[in-house]
Amino acid sequence: MGIPVVSTVARKIFGTRNDRLVKRYLGIVDSVSSHESAVRLLDDAALRVKTDEFKKRYEAGERTVDLQPEAFAVAREA
Repeated sequence: MGIPVVSTVARKIFGTRNDRLVKRYLGIVDSVSSHESAVRLLDDAALRVKTDEFKKRYEAGERTVDLQPEAFAVAREA
């Protein structure tokens, strides 16, 4: 149980937990959408090749967080 005045002020400054999560997710959606135009041009064979490309990039040391937007755009297009 918190202090009502403090939690109200904190909510106005930082937003609710839900507001923060939605803001974070919208950032990911924007990142995925930025790949849409390039991924839309790929045919089925090229989309399959992307999986191997992602595996190689991951094994080369690229973080999954960095791969996530492009990988999701490819999955969405497939």
